[in-house]
Amino acid sequence: MKYVTVQLDCFGGPPPPATPAPGFDYQMATATVDLRAPQPFMAWCMVGYVNGLGPWGQRTSIAADVWRVDNSDLPATAWGGGNLLGNAGSWANLRPMFYVGSGQLILFRLRVSHAVNMEAAALGIVLYDL
Repeated sequence: MKYVTVQLDCFGGPPPPATPAPGFDYQMATATVDLRAPQPFMAWCMVGYVNGLGPWGQRTSIAADVWRVDNSDLPATAWGGGNLLGNAGSWANLRPMFYVGSGQLILFRLRVSHAVNMEAAALGIVLYDL
């Protein structure tokens, strides 16, 4: 068995230029693991650091997930509109934190909402050659 890790950091600053869901002020970091060939793997993303920079409120959150495999979004694990999640099919919905499957490219994502009030770091881990 082999493994690879990637670091994701959201350390304050303005939101990226993408079009967020209504009311969703966020910062996002992504990192891709390329296994060089399609194969079975286990992947997970875990938050390892959180720092409050201001008051915690209803728009403040952190989400770390395995977002895509081979450029296809994984099924959403939570959605529902509101301030932080989108409607069915939205990029803003939560994806699995742990995923077992087969593929070559694994994309991890870390999001911090209301980034002026907090920062976070996460680690994406892939076990392969199982």
